[in-house]
Amino acid sequence: MNLEIVNEEFTSLVEYIKYKLLKRDNDKLEAQWAKEDVEKMVDYVDKQMQDFDILHVTEVEEKKWG
Repeated sequence: MNLEIVNEEFTSLVEYIKYKLLKRDNDKLEAQWAKEDVEKMVDYVDKQMQDFDILHVTEVEEKKWG
């Protein structure tokens, strides 16, 4: 058994494990960010709709009633 080859294979294995762990963490972060983006968009649309209602509903109601 050549210790140099074993050491090289072990180092390669450790690097591969590090890579896989980083990829897993990256995937988790991307999923979290995607979820947060959706929540932010929903909040933004809700706020815009409320602002529109506050500013324009009375005008629309006045035009409907004459």
